[in-house]
Amino acid sequence: MAIFGTLEEVASQIPAQELLVKGIEFLETADLESLFDNVEDGKAYKHEIEGDELFASFQQYNTKQPETPKFEGHKKYIDIQFIFDGEEYILNGSIKNITTSAEYNETKDVYFPKLEEYTAIKVKKGDAAVLFPCDIHAPCQTIGDTPVFIRKIVLKVAVA
Repeated sequence: MAIFGTLEEVASQIPAQELLVKGIEFLETADLESLFDNVEDGKAYKHEIEGDELFASFQQYNTKQPETPKFEGHKKYIDIQFIFDGEEYILNGSIKNITTSAEYNETKDVYFPKLEEYTAIKVKKGDAAVLFPCDIHAPCQTIGDTPVFIRKIVLKVAVA
C-alpha cells in the first residue's frame, strides 16, 4: 500500500530495501534544482543513479482535470513521486479494485486499467508518495479548478 507524506516521514516508513533507501538519499542530497536545467519543454529528463535498477525522471507540466482519470500500474518498478514545486492529487487504488484490465507493456513497464474505487492523495512541495506494484495510480491531478505548474521527480526503483 502507498506511503506518503513529507520526505522525512516517508524516509522513516519505507522498508529497509537498499534501492529504496538510496532513492530517498538521492532526493535528500542531490542538487535537484540544477538537474531540472536538463528538462526540455514537454520532455522528461532521465538521470541514472544505479543504472536501470534506480533512476530519476525529472518532469515539468501543468496539472490536469480529466473527466475520467487515466490510471496506471507497474510491475517491475516502485515509484517514488517527489513534488519539487507545486501541488497535485495523486489518485490511488488497489489492484483489487480494477474493474477493466488492460494490456501490459513490458518494455515501458506500464498498463492502464480502469478503477471505480480510489483515494485522492494531496501532495505538495516537499511531499513524496511511494507507490508499489499493488498501487494503481493517476498522478498529475489538479487540486481545485485551476491547473498549476508542477516540477516533480519520479524515481523508478526496481522491485527486489
